[in-house]
Amino acid sequence: MLNHLGISLDTVRSAIANSTTNLPKGMLQGETTSFVVDDNGQLDKARDYRSLIITYINGTAIRLSDVELHKVVDRSPTIRASLYDTEETLLIAIFLVIAVVFIFLRNLQAVIIPALALPVSLIGTCAVMYLLDYSLDNLSLMALIICTGFVVDDAIVVLENITRYIEEGLGPVRASIKGAQEVGFTVLAMTLSLVAVFIPILLMGSIVGRLFQEFAVTLTVSLLISMVVSLSLTPMLCSRLLRRKPPVSKRPNRLYLLIESGLARLLAGYALALGWVMRHQRLTLFSLVLTIMLNLFLYGMVQKGFFPNQDTGLLMGMVRADQNISFQAMKPKVEAIAKLIQQDPAVDGVMSSIGGGAFGSRNSGTFFVHLKDYDKRSDSATVVANRLTNKFRNEAGMQLFLMAAQDLHIGGRSANAALSVAHQGQSATSTVAFNLADGVSLEQAQAAIKGAMVKIALPSTIQAGFQGTAKAFAALAASMPWLILAALAAVYIVLGVLYESYIHPLTILSTLPSAGLGALLLMLVTDTQLTVIALIGILLLIGIVKKNAIMMIDFALAAERNQRLTPQQAITQAYLMRFRPIMMTTLAAFFGALPLALGSGDDADLCSPLGMAIAGGLALSQLLTLFTTPVVYLYLDRLSRNSQHAWHRLRKTGTA
Repeated sequence: MLNHLGISLDTVRSAIANSTTNLPKGMLQGETTSFVVDDNGQLDKARDYRSLIITYINGTAIRLSDVELHKVVDRSPTIRASLYDTEETLLIAIFLVIAVVFIFLRNLQAVIIPALALPVSLIGTCAVMYLLDYSLDNLSLMALIICTGFVVDDAIVVLENITRYIEEGLGPVRASIKGAQEVGFTVLAMTLSLVAVFIPILLMGSIVGRLFQEFAVTLTVSLLISMVVSLSLTPMLCSRLLRRKPPVSKRPNRLYLLIESGLARLLAGYALALGWVMRHQRLTLFSLVLTIMLNLFLYGMVQKGFFPNQDTGLLMGMVRADQNISFQAMKPKVEAIAKLIQQDPAVDGVMSSIGGGAFGSRNSGTFFVHLKDYDKRSDSATVVANRLTNKFRNEAGMQLFLMAAQDLHIGGRSANAALSVAHQGQSATSTVAFNLADGVSLEQAQAAIKGAMVKIALPSTIQAGFQGTAKAFAALAASMPWLILAALAAVYIVLGVLYESYIHPLTILSTLPSAGLGALLLMLVTDTQLTVIALIGILLLIGIVKKNAIMMIDFALAAERNQRLTPQQAITQAYLMRFRPIMMTTLAAFFGALPLALGSGDDADLCSPLGMAIAGGLALSQLLTLFTTPVVYLYLDRLSRNSQHAWHRLRKTGTA
């Protein structure tokens, strides 16, 4: 149709692009001020383009509806699929979190409270995102899924404490006031220390930092809104919805009785185990030291990458022929390659072009390969790209290179050896691109390339280095330990200010080694690389697992101060009394991350490392910190008291 009308494809492209520009329409100029007249004239509906004028032929307007176009590449289905997967994952996470509340409280009215607090927090977060002009992209959607477990945590702490007072005989209103007041500082400390984890991310100046700023801000906003909701809406709902009920043992519900007996046996077993730990404190402390050493060992073992390979359903790449080839000779070669690619069972459509574009010369061709839907093919996009690339590896006079298109991508220079000499600074350069084989991490690929360069023994006049994604990964790998240390330092400072103590923040941070060990172990078992996404999960773990220690220390300090208990009596009572909310908050966060870890949709490869890190870290930290944190509390308490006594003796000696 275009050839019949004498219209080039570039003319159509330019007309469509020019019709969607968003530029100022004019200016109002006064003596002291001026105003830009702005009107968004962008077209956002497909039907609006039908009347678009492409060009004029003999005075007759040729509109887009007069041109026959076939859709070859369409990214909208994958975007819609991502939104659908997010909605599904979000609903599953909400259901699992609410199920945790029901199992531990056995009260339908109590289930309604976090079920109402969660959407209020999410709606508030979306409202702030709208004001900040954020969009629903992969990272912000991931943040909304993760925040389901975090948001409910605060409400659970308040709800459980109020429920405990109602079970002890207080009226709903008095119990709501007293329960909320008692844990108000706890919720504040948990929220602010978790927000502190994102400070290093917000201050990162690299491209990675800029990519994840929106993620960090979204989660921070949701946490702050959750704190306000849990200390205002949650107590109000408790005072209106919760009522005094007979003990579960007196209710004729077999399910309630079964759950109650199971939880009672679990608590009794934990009490016996905690008593044994208190009698073997040195052995328990040694296990903590061993956990720290294992973290360092496994961090070196786990394979590291940049971003996980996504399956967006699109391949992109190029073919390069000899530099002396003509356009007429290049055209049938590109068409033949396109036909062979189309024959692959995973391919739905192929679009190709010669010269121009990003690769820019007559000896190169560009390919965009649209794959079939995710559930209609057996191989991932990366596997298909490597298969097609290897298929044409031995073709004489040409080389094909395909890669899976990524939503999160940091590119470098084109690898095409164009018919002109490229430069970097004052030096002539030539770029060699590479893709990763199945199961090979970027860290392993870089090590292999460096080893090959050593064997080649390049002369001193040739300098080699990584660019684009490989260069950004090298910078990230070097900064990973410092990012984790910066997050730890930020949390320590916030907790130190809140508790006005140097010691108690160390007790809280002692919960982190077991979380890191769990995350690294699960990544090794599942062959998951330590990518940027997994690193974000580990940073989130720093904020999550310390919540249990904060609850324990707050109650232990209050028991020492108000009931005159010894430190060992206080911390033992705190752990036995707060065992239920510890289990509830940990399971809520765990089940909030579990759908991400087990996801199977189009964005599963991107989100899975985050869920893996959080789920693995929470599972092991829950098991270990229930025993190690009380021992660390006692040791550091003795250290603090001994230091104070030594300081007082030193001051008296100096005064005398």
